[in-house]
Amino acid sequence: MLAGQLDNTRARLRGTRSALETANRETSFPVGHASAAVGFVGWRADPVWNVLVFSADEPPSERGLVRVDGIDGEVVGHYVEPIPPEEL
Repeated sequence: MLAGQLDNTRARLRGTRSALETANRETSFPVGHASAAVGFVGWRADPVWNVLVFSADEPPSERGLVRVDGIDGEVVGHYVEPIPPEEL
């Protein structure tokens, strides 16, 4: 395979909206603000969405990071924590 060509056996990269929806379902709190960035892991450079989420209350009381596989949309990992009052 030539450099720059896509391997036809791999599915298309899932979009930001799909990653945000998956992250929203994964958290135990209603999501307010969120931000997503795609990164690449492994020698095949598989895409993974890194979605930073904050709870919907004002000011947010929880935050989390949800990692979503960019090909199949499955959750790769997630971390959620309360936001300490001194950080608000």
